[in-house]
Amino acid sequence: MLWAVTEPTNNPEEELAPDDETVEASAPEPTRRGRNRHSAPEDRNSTGGHRLESVLTALAIVIALAALGVGLWVLLRGPLDTASSSSKTTTTAAPAGPNPQQVAEAKKTACDAYNLVGPAVTGRSNANPGSEPEAAGANARITLVAGHDYLMARLGPATPAPLADAIRKYAENIEETGMASLAGVGTDDPAQGARIQEWPALNTQITDLCK
Repeated sequence: MLWAVTEPTNNPEEELAPDDETVEASAPEPTRRGRNRHSAPEDRNSTGGHRLESVLTALAIVIALAALGVGLWVLLRGPLDTASSSSKTTTTAAPAGPNPQQVAEAKKTACDAYNLVGPAVTGRSNANPGSEPEAAGANARITLVAGHDYLMARLGPATPAPLADAIRKYAENIEETGMASLAGVGTDDPAQGARIQEWPALNTQITDLCK
């Protein structure tokens, strides 16, 4: 058997140069390493995105529940407020009436007005016309109409009811009598005569109530 003898070469670079196939097999794969480097950040971003979506979803649910609670509270509060306001209206106490001092003052005011108007009406109606009958008649008519307004203006809520009714009736009587007289109706008219005939009874009634 013959052995092949390899002759040594005189070029040291050729002896140290590795085989091309060996270099390619042992070289790292830059593409694979680069892919591994970028895969981790993508996983972290996707995890953070899912976590943010969960937080936003939970927040939306809380807001919706709060809005629903407010709506129910408003619906339930309306009937309760209406019921409470109606109960307050029904339980409101009636205003107190006039006190004794107010009644006494109102009575004095009404009686003072009558004590001024009554004698004026009686005196002017029974006055001697003298030489100026037309002037006397005019004064009597003015006293009747003005006396009504004067009496009515001095009646108040605190005036005792019996006294107020009597003075009101008397005031209406003298107003009707005065207006009829201004219209030319004489004392011989039955209605006019009937009104004048009521004066004595009304004067007596009011005088007794003013005591």
